[in-house]
Amino acid sequence: MCGFFGVIGNNITTQLHSHVHNAGTGMAYRGPDAYLHLKEDTYSFFFNRLAIRDLTNNSIQPIYSPSGRFIMMFNGEVYNTQELIEMYSLNNDFGSDTLLLSSILDIEGSLAFKHAEGMFSAIIWDVHSGELHLIRDPFGIKPLFCYLSSEYFFFSSEVSALLNTLSVIGINLTMNRSAVRRYLTRGIFMENGLTWIEDIEALMPGFLYTINKNDLLLTRSSSELCKRVKSTSGKNHMDSIECALNKSLVS
Repeated sequence: MCGFFGVIGNNITTQLHSHVHNAGTGMAYRGPDAYLHLKEDTYSFFFNRLAIRDLTNNSIQPIYSPSGRFIMMFNGEVYNTQELIEMYSLNNDFGSDTLLLSSILDIEGSLAFKHAEGMFSAIIWDVHSGELHLIRDPFGIKPLFCYLSSEYFFFSSEVSALLNTLSVIGINLTMNRSAVRRYLTRGIFMENGLTWIEDIEALMPGFLYTINKNDLLLTRSSSELCKRVKSTSGKNHMDSIECALNKSLVS
């Protein structure tokens, strides 16, 4: 389990950078092995790392792609790393799925996860275009939440970190009573991205969200991951699950 918090916008103040740092350190229990805070005028990214597959500092995040064009924060695990190495004709010298994905970024950009099998939530920042991409595994195993204000776009592995940070900067949100009612009466939880807090959205499983720092217009689209799951029959679903379990044990 790792965790991350961040914000993008055209004018990230020193004070807001400090709030992001506080939010990140407040989630230190999600990744006690290392943390890193990357910040510029247009973004502030904080990552807490739980080292599992690579115990060195090579996989510390946020991580740049080899070209320096993309920055990634990734929480989770990808099981089919060897398949991806062969698919993209890469050298088999990656010590972790994080390093592998950072290299695929320079090939696929925002679609770097389209062939990934596993459990994950991630953000990809395009340094050149100022676009932020968010993605979540098709079964929604790893959490990712977001909030859009008139000036900034916030995202986090936890709702509580968002709530606390927004409250500090003067944005007080209320309970989403209709979402709570749906859960209590019908057992439906986070339907269509709705959380129990008004205006805080859970990234929908298998979806790709994109937003640019200049216009802050958020687009949501069903990713290749989601399409792959939907096009699979019931029997093939069971085969896929069994295959994924075997890969997770190997990885």
